[in-house]
Amino acid sequence: MRAKAIATVAAVSAIVLVGGATAASLASDPAALIIKKTEFPSNAKYTWGYLPANVVQGLASIGVKGKGAYVSATIPKGTTNYQTINGMVLTTGSAGQAQKAYAALKAEIKNEAAQRFPTYGDEQLAVYHAKPSGKAQLIVRRNSLVWQLEVAGGGLSKAALLAELQKYAGKQKIHAGNG
Repeated sequence: MRAKAIATVAAVSAIVLVGGATAASLASDPAALIIKKTEFPSNAKYTWGYLPANVVQGLASIGVKGKGAYVSATIPKGTTNYQTINGMVLTTGSAGQAQKAYAALKAEIKNEAAQRFPTYGDEQLAVYHAKPSGKAQLIVRRNSLVWQLEVAGGGLSKAALLAELQKYAGKQKIHAGNG
């Protein structure tokens, strides 16, 4: 059950559903903390939503009481390529609960070499996955907040994917505030 709950939490950033505010409403509305549609190129297909009940229940099964929101944007790159940016923000009741959620997300990353990135929080891990088609991923915990971003596709090189991840991580950090 624990592995299934953790896998569900990790998979949320890849969900694409259809569906915005500021860091001041941290505790009440995690959707206020995600990257906004206006921060993506105008041709991006943008979606967001709240974490599904089964994900919230999965978090509870590992001792994390929290609320979350996810964002997904698909950006066309020419006629056949596209780039996706997926993210998730999770607000919890304490730094200890956020540490549990961060540890669960980090455990889902399989033996990938950490990448050097600017500091975005109290704990973080950035990785590049070469297979199957290349993606860069970042998990951050700051105080009682955990956020995750992933950039994939577009036929981009490792350096380009990491640069894109860093660009959107800067935007996410602003929205997340001090957690």
